[in-house]
Amino acid sequence: MASMPKFKALPLNRKVLESGMGSGHLGVPRVQKPKPTQPEAFNLSSNAKTNVKPLLTSSSSEPNFSFKARPFNKELMQGKPMGVRAVTPRKPTEPHSPHLSTTAR
Repeated sequence: MASMPKFKALPLNRKVLESGMGSGHLGVPRVQKPKPTQPEAFNLSSNAKTNVKPLLTSSSSEPNFSFKARPFNKELMQGKPMGVRAVTPRKPTEPHSPHLSTTAR
């Protein structure tokens, strides 16, 4: 703390205190406060759509869809694994000692 230079403030400009109601508004424009927001009624479009669209009845012409299933793969029921490769045995890892250069030191 002793090595730090002492703090010295700049002199106060008296115009700042004397300007605009004594609260220091020098150079800052006054901004008018906006009027409070007035709420408006909701105009939901879903209410209007339900009144306009006629309901579909059974007497109207409905499209005719026909369903046709794919042929069943009979190999699924035989118990053979499908889509899975056979597991091949792997060789175990052979351990090797790390090559350290401690012998040269």
